[in-house]
Amino acid sequence: MDFSAHPAARMLSYFEALSRVPRPSGHEEKAADFITSELEKHGVAYTRDGADNVFAVLPATPGREDEDAVLLQGHMDMVCEADDGVEWKVLEEGVSLRLDGDWLKGTGTTLGGDDGFAVAVMLAAASGAIPSHPRLEMLFTTDEEVGLGGAQAFDCAQVKAKYLVNLDSEDEGEILVSCAGGAHIDLTERFSRMDFDGAALKLTLSGLAGGHSGADIHLGRKNAVTELASVLVKTADATRLNLASFTGGSKDNAIPRSASAVIAVTDVAAAGKAAADAVEALRAVLTPADAGMTFLIERVPAPEKMFSRKDSRLLCDFLSLLPYGVLEKNEEIDTVETSCNVGIVTTGEEGVEIALLARSAAKKKLDNLLYVIEMLCISYGAEMEVRSRYPAWDYLPGSRLCAAYAAAYEELHGKKLKVCGIHAGLECGIFKEKLPDLDIISLGADIPDVHTPRERMSLSSCDRIWQALTLLFSRKI
Repeated sequence: MDFSAHPAARMLSYFEALSRVPRPSGHEEKAADFITSELEKHGVAYTRDGADNVFAVLPATPGREDEDAVLLQGHMDMVCEADDGVEWKVLEEGVSLRLDGDWLKGTGTTLGGDDGFAVAVMLAAASGAIPSHPRLEMLFTTDEEVGLGGAQAFDCAQVKAKYLVNLDSEDEGEILVSCAGGAHIDLTERFSRMDFDGAALKLTLSGLAGGHSGADIHLGRKNAVTELASVLVKTADATRLNLASFTGGSKDNAIPRSASAVIAVTDVAAAGKAAADAVEALRAVLTPADAGMTFLIERVPAPEKMFSRKDSRLLCDFLSLLPYGVLEKNEEIDTVETSCNVGIVTTGEEGVEIALLARSAAKKKLDNLLYVIEMLCISYGAEMEVRSRYPAWDYLPGSRLCAAYAAAYEELHGKKLKVCGIHAGLECGIFKEKLPDLDIISLGADIPDVHTPRERMSLSSCDRIWQALTLLFSRKI
């Protein structure tokens, strides 16, 4: 693609090159290889740790050696989601980019703007695209999307910076100054199986909008897993129902767009009517974003095994009752404070695995939410494990970095930026915990609908952010 007319041309060219590199969470080796290769081309010193985090240092330009250093930071992994019917070998294939007006998009897949934007900005800086700057430290982290593992593993003793610019936000008009903490939770329901008996039906709920389980949770979008569970509860009220399998979602930090279940029933007509009635009731309360929801019920070959009627009802009730969505808001700053996402359900030989992501800006309220989930698990016989937990990032009044970036942006583009927090988890909380004196902001270009195949990145927004960062670094903060 030809980006030569854009102020952010070098950054956009790096984004295009990075998009060819497969980099799902947990498999960032090729991305780290790409990054270190580019750093070597430009003679930039770096270290690479056992978690494949890459830390690089770009010395200050002449005359600015005595200024406080700035750390640029973002993650190299991406959420890999594809439209139904799109085959994507995520360990072997990158993203196929396409241009739609001002928007850069994937072709039936997530784009990887979250957080390829950050990688591209840092590589452009490393290549010399910013004429004047203090010492710039650059940290490319791994495993952010599934638990912030790279940031957790990184040794911050290398960091000399006083300021941190995190490049993992998706709204150009905002400067983020705080974020929620969270906990990744794994639940297991262990059931014995019995021989399949009855007519086999497959129920599939799909076409929901999905979205980021932090940034989009306030939009009222439905969760395919919990909604299909509710449909099954209503179906079980009408006829004998035994569950053979339940599957939905693919990431705990993405709102599930589809879910399916295979069931055994004794009365096909009664089951079909009850399920259809439940879906129509759901359709009446959908947001416009979810208007594309579809429901399919079909006869399928009978599997060998199923769960008992009692266990099937227990699981459907449990899934439908798990906390989902906004649980509490902070009215003072008009933001979500506490939420939970039911992200993944899979069925195996021993039962059903469920992955949740709970978030809160308040430690005590996150503790309370975990307690509620634990009590539900005890009531329904499920096992619970908190796989990882990460801290919130608290607001720092009077941030010099925030004021400096806001001034640079307004000077260039004539617009005041909104200073706010975000309900999603960011690596900033981990860095603030490790380096309490850091002055931190998070920013980024307009990248709507991250974690879905509708993800897109505005080229003009990238230009404006690049210009503002260049001006920010041209001055002493």
